[in-house]
Amino acid sequence: LIQEHFKPRDAGLLLALLLGERAEIDEDLKEAFVNTGTIHLLVISGFNVGLIAGVLELLLRVIGLPWRLRLAFLALGLGGYCVLTGLQPPVARATLMGWVVLGAYALDRVVSWPNTLAAAALLILAIQPAQLFDPGFQLSFGAVISLLVFTGRWRSWLEPHLQWLRPGWLRRYAALSLSATSAVWVGLAPVLAWYFHLISPVSMLANLLLAPLLSALIT
Repeated sequence: LIQEHFKPRDAGLLLALLLGERAEIDEDLKEAFVNTGTIHLLVISGFNVGLIAGVLELLLRVIGLPWRLRLAFLALGLGGYCVLTGLQPPVARATLMGWVVLGAYALDRVVSWPNTLAAAALLILAIQPAQLFDPGFQLSFGAVISLLVFTGRWRSWLEPHLQWLRPGWLRRYAALSLSATSAVWVGLAPVLAWYFHLISPVSMLANLLLAPLLSALIT
């Protein structure tokens, strides 16, 4: 349907965003994403899985399903999306972490994000130990670790300096987005430099603009 109703350039971008089929994306467009440090937005991973989970949760809540039943349907929905994308490793990693979180909620456990991240990593490495040396594994878990370590602290420091920004929701969004993108950039810069020989500071602002737009496309 995407290929039938969209121009080839647009269809390639949508297929990359939704299903991770980057083979059909326009090379000039791909290079632009690489140069601006936003190529990760074309790689389906936790970003996509989180959006899918959020949309499903909203729909199931509107329908009025009990919360435990919602958790079961969310788990099935995430598994279905993982299969739909061909069980690509980034999606499988994010889906596994999502299942761990849903399981914690189902068992009435307090969700500890460091423990959840560690549990997902250990399960993946137990199945395939060589993943530890995979760049995708290092980038995925490095990004989440960076978010957990830096985002909250930097947001607390940044938000008071944005008091001039109105309305309040825009100030909170800008503080959270800048803190998150800066955290990921700082945390992953050594890995990106090692594997791809590229450091792009403009990605902090580029992500601030592109992430909401691509989120709207995906949803």
